[in-house]
Amino acid sequence: MRTIALLCLLAALAGWLAWHGDVAVMASGAAAAGPAEPRYTLENVTVQRTDSAGIPTVLLTVAKASYFDDRAARLETIEVTGLSGEAAPWHLHSEFGSVPAGQQRMQLKGPVTGSGRFPDGQAARVAAGAVWVDEDHHNFNSNEPVTLKGATREAHAQGFTASFSGKKLKLNNVEMRYALSR
Repeated sequence: MRTIALLCLLAALAGWLAWHGDVAVMASGAAAAGPAEPRYTLENVTVQRTDSAGIPTVLLTVAKASYFDDRAARLETIEVTGLSGEAAPWHLHSEFGSVPAGQQRMQLKGPVTGSGRFPDGQAARVAAGAVWVDEDHHNFNSNEPVTLKGATREAHAQGFTASFSGKKLKLNNVEMRYALSR
């Protein structure tokens, strides 16, 4: 569904995904709520971002999203999967998240877990504190500790910035450990 009404309903959730490509939004279980409660609660939300050619680039799923009058949202069980770029598929998971009132970014509350790849293709597991999904800068970022673990290396850092495509990753105050083969 690509109606303007549905995009307004999901503005706090999907707004940060309204990049330069098309956005397809599908939701089930929408219900109106009382004045002291969220305006809407949505269940099983799926937002897919595509590039200008219609090729899927990012898939976001949320088990439950509560949308408030101030354009804030409270999220439960969030999965973000990158479908394009050299590091794809990468994946992030958080049990809880939020979209601050009137903002175009989403915070995945810690612990955030996930997977991806090092530049040479080696698989990596990710463990982090809170992670921001920033639409304005097209990146993921955090000032909290993050660990990337692979078969032959492990990186510990105090924060990171990564592009949506997964092509760029900058670790702050990083410590790397390598397993040397004999």
